[in-house]
Formats: sequence, structure tokens, C-alpha cells
Amino acid sequence: MLVLGVLGGHPAPAAGQGGNTGESWGMTHEAGVDYNVVERVSDFQLGITHTHKGVDQADADSTAVERAKALLRKASPSFQNTHIIGWGPGNLQREPGGEILWDSLDRRINMMRELGTPMVVTLCTAPGWMKTSGGDTWKMNTRPKQEHFDAFAELCVEVAKRYPDVRHFQVWNEFKGFWDKSRNTWNTELYTEMYNKVYDALKAHDPTLQVGGLYLIIEGTGSRHLGYSGWQTAEPITPRNLAVIKYWLDHKHGADFICIDKGLKDFHDKNPYSAHELISFTENFGSIARQVRELTGLPIWWSEYYAASGTPYQRGAAFASIYNHMLRNGTSVALLWNPIAGEVPCQMITDVKDPDGGRAEPHYAVFQAFQEHFGPGRPIYRTWSSSDRIEVLASDSATMLINKYDVSAKVRLNGKVIKLRPYEVRVMPVES
Repeated sequence: MLVLGVLGGHPAPAAGQGGNTGESWGMTHEAGVDYNVVERVSDFQLGITHTHKGVDQADADSTAVERAKALLRKASPSFQNTHIIGWGPGNLQREPGGEILWDSLDRRINMMRELGTPMVVTLCTAPGWMKTSGGDTWKMNTRPKQEHFDAFAELCVEVAKRYPDVRHFQVWNEFKGFWDKSRNTWNTELYTEMYNKVYDALKAHDPTLQVGGLYLIIEGTGSRHLGYSGWQTAEPITPRNLAVIKYWLDHKHGADFICIDKGLKDFHDKNPYSAHELISFTENFGSIARQVRELTGLPIWWSEYYAASGTPYQRGAAFASIYNHMLRNGTSVALLWNPIAGEVPCQMITDVKDPDGGRAEPHYAVFQAFQEHFGPGRPIYRTWSSSDRIEVLASDSATMLINKYDVSAKVRLNGKVIKLRPYEVRVMPVES
């Protein structure tokens, strides 16, 4: 079995070597691929979301930006996404009935066109005059007032008219401004009212547009089995999450996909976790997708998803495992929040403000491998492993091994022993 690529290995060794060459290899884990059983045909696609810390940020180094753009083109994301206001683009409209200020959003869309892959637009946030913020556009956790839902829907149609090559739209972001303190949950009724107005307006403009919504943060770290307590550590999906999903599904006028959002660790969970504990939570991305799939046949989109801080090799292994569980459990699209370092610890390319930046991290090679070997149309074969810390994924073109251990490991895969460095992700061609 020839090695196609070593995508990780920690700590960082000499170029091309993987992980810690002095580590003991330990016990041998058994694993296998059954090429006679196709578990599913993949429809999994990876994309990216551009933010204010991306390749078009004002203080970026031009040489680093060009390196990063070349890497993004080579990675071939299936989609690239932007918001209409915030995270880069400026305010679109300063007053009711005022001129629409397209310049900053035009620049973002033109940059996306330059990269050359299909575009998604997230219809969030809104001009300040529409919002509960009292006119402040940049209070991001606020929403349009109910009396301005129609105006917001009309603005969304103007966006669709301006950029006819954008065919996919996500409605709003993480229920911003829709939290109801009195009920200790989200105001799903009000969000769904706004969603329906936007959905109806876009479909009246062009019924072939693809419109999705919800974009709900799935809460709960799933760490109660480790002895932690509190709603933040609950197994996802939590009951109040489930109530929101069911209400939206029952009362929406229509949808072409459903959007969800999750961090490896719940965003409100302040408990300390080791890297060993954190990476064990990657399976939640599979269990969540399975639960959503039981409720609806709509394509599942992860609008945002996050691993945890750590070394680049830890992140590479964590994201490989996240993608594995997403794919196996029916996810259609996953949009990476900002592939560039400098904002949140999920990057796959180093910081473009650094003159030596714009270079690939281990996560980049993982992203690229999923796009090339495990994307739409690929048969995904049945695999097994004797350890939940060694994951195996196999298609008709490649087999991926993921070492979720912080120590080296030996894997006997279909009878052949393979040595993996700590947090190594290895992709091997299928033998003829």
C-alpha cells in the first residue's frame, strides 16, 4: 500500500516525515475496509465563508494574499459564502428608502468570482435603521424589527437581482436578536415569520433560487459521560434545540436545505478539557446529522463548525474526524468559517497579514483530500476499527486513516501494518 499523502503528524518533524519519530508505537489496532459493501454514495461538499479577517482584509500582505488565493483555488471548495452586511461588507442602506450602497459588497462578490467557485450569500445582518439596535448597524446580535420584515425581504431581493450568479441563500445567522429571555429560549415564531417573508420574496423573484434557513447553534458539548454537569455539557441535540427545529420545519413556507451550526465544545461551556477529551466529541457531528435526518429529508448544511484551539496537527486530525462523521451521516454541505488564520482556531491557511503567511496548515490537506476523494458521487465503503480513536474512511479512490491519539499508533488495516504519528491523518490510494 503506497502512501499518497501524510496530512498530519505531531509534533512537527522534518518535512515529509509525519510526527514524533522518537515516540513508542504501542499496541496494534485492528481495522478494515469491506469493498463489497457500499454504505452510502457521498453527496458531501466542503465550502468556505469569507470574513473580515480573510483574503480581502485591508491590512493583508499582498504576497501572502496571492499565496492564499492560489491555495484556495487548488483546494476547489464547492461553495464560498459571504454575509451581506458585516464580516467584511459595510452597511447597505443608511435610511428608509435610501440609496443602496453596493460598493463593499460588490468588492467581496467580485473577489469571490475571481476565485471561481459557486457562491452563497447569507442574508445577515440588516441596515441599522431596520434593527432593534436603535439604528446601530454594528450591534450584530440584534435583528430587524417586526415592522421592517417586509423591508428586509425587499432588500434581500435586491441582493439577488444584483448578483444573479448567486444561486444559494441562507436566511440570517445564529438567530441573532431572536433570543427570548422571558422564555429562556429562541423566539422561533418571530424568526420563522421573517424567514417566510424572505423565502416568499426570493421565490417570487426567481423560483429556481435555493433558499435555506434555521442556522441554529446546536448546544451541548456532550461531556456528561465525563462527569460534567449543566445544560452546556448535555448531549446534543438538547430539548429546546429540538423544539426550535420542529417548529421551523412545521411552519416554514418552504426550504431547499436546513442550516445548523456547532462547536466541538459548546460555546457557553467554560469547563476545561484536555485535547484528548475534546477530540472525542467529534462524533457529535454525526449524531446531530442523524437526528436532523430523522426529522426532515432536506439537505443538511453546516453553516459553521468549529474544532478547538491546539496545534495545527491536532486541528487537522479533529477536522478530519468531524468531516468523517458529517459525511457518514448524511451531511450535504459544510462551510468553514474563514479558512485564514487570525480570527478563530479553525483555519487551514496561515495569517495573510504576515508577509510569510498564506501557507497551508495540515487542515488544508485534509480539506483538499475530502474534496478530491470523498466528494459527491463517491461510493463510501463499510469500514471498522477496534479503537474509537482510530478512524477509517474509504472510497473507490482512497483510504483515509485518522489517528485521534496524542501518541503514535500501529494499525493493521486489512492485514497490512501502518504506523501513524500522533494526530496523523494519512491518505492512501486504493490498490488495484
